[in-house]
Amino acid sequence: MSEEKGRARKGFAKLYEHGHHDDIRYRGPLSYQSFQMLGWLCIVAATAAMMINLGIRINPDLKSRLSRSGNLMETFADLALPLLLIANFARILGNSEGYGQQLLGNGLAMLGVFAAFNVTFYHFFVGSLKLVSAKPGEVMPLVMETFHNANGFGFTAFNLFVDLFLCTLFMFFLNHRPRRVFIGKWLIAFRLFAVLPVGYEIASILLRAASATGSIRLPVWSFPLLTVKPPIAFIVFMLMALFIKIREWRYCRNGNTHADYEAFLQTSRNSLHFSMFMAFLLAIAGIVDFCLLLYVMDASRVANTMTFAAAAGIGESTPLLFVAPLMLLLSYTRKPRLKDIDMLIPIAGLALALIVVLQGGYQILAVSKVPPIDFQAIKALFQELTLLMTMR
Repeated sequence: MSEEKGRARKGFAKLYEHGHHDDIRYRGPLSYQSFQMLGWLCIVAATAAMMINLGIRINPDLKSRLSRSGNLMETFADLALPLLLIANFARILGNSEGYGQQLLGNGLAMLGVFAAFNVTFYHFFVGSLKLVSAKPGEVMPLVMETFHNANGFGFTAFNLFVDLFLCTLFMFFLNHRPRRVFIGKWLIAFRLFAVLPVGYEIASILLRAASATGSIRLPVWSFPLLTVKPPIAFIVFMLMALFIKIREWRYCRNGNTHADYEAFLQTSRNSLHFSMFMAFLLAIAGIVDFCLLLYVMDASRVANTMTFAAAAGIGESTPLLFVAPLMLLLSYTRKPRLKDIDMLIPIAGLALALIVVLQGGYQILAVSKVPPIDFQAIKALFQELTLLMTMR
């Protein structure tokens, strides 16, 4: 009888009493690598949505045929960032690589997109237009006006790596334990640095909203520095990092060490708890964001709040409802069989996106109403120009 009571008590063991000695067998079939692949496939879907929308703008007759496909692709596109963020957190929790590699990789990618965009825009695009323009001084104002009016918000946020870097940085300041400088009583100062990525996120959301309402005009060079993630999704991933920190405090307050907690993080039990918490949190976030969108739509009848809400990202977290069930299939302790392909996944994703752009451009030319080009006439024109230049 006493043995049965002991088993019953064991079944209701406190968090700090668990460890490898009583771990569970269940592990979700998906690893962080699966979420990484799904995230990049969603980026490819975003590219497809962009090409579909461009095709509809060029030829409105395509709207009846392609609007549903475009909407479906946009839904998948909204899942890219949460999937990649979850993959990042899973990699860190699973000790597959430390914060340093994540921060370095996302930071370099963020700066790379920033540099590539500005070189392409200011040097190649604007510079080329100035070379062929009769009034080079008028090129920049006209281009700026076109870019600011492209979507009615005055900006375009597209650099996902800004969000990935800031979320990883927030988790780093909240959970990392420095071995030098910020130790002992100075650890709290290190933890307070977590307000920096939070402040950046809030500032970016406010700038986007102010730009959409016409209060300010953002320079084009700042576009790749804006965050993409909506506010609800930002709060979700803050809570995810806080969940990990609170569990560490609960586990260690009863005599366990940080090393004991690090070992507990690698158990299937904690992995399942993390997945269940995230599934619940994502579902609640999706529902709350949908309710906020309904409220804003109702309020917009009285005041023009829809532009502000759309620019701030209200309503964009509703697709988190689709990610929630996937969390129950994730186990951050599951090691992928082909870990060496981690670096190849972004390359393959970018290659697929490029193929979509090239094929989409080909299809757009096929359905566009551009007048046929007489290449023989162009050839004759070039021959005349060459003859005139030779005569000089």
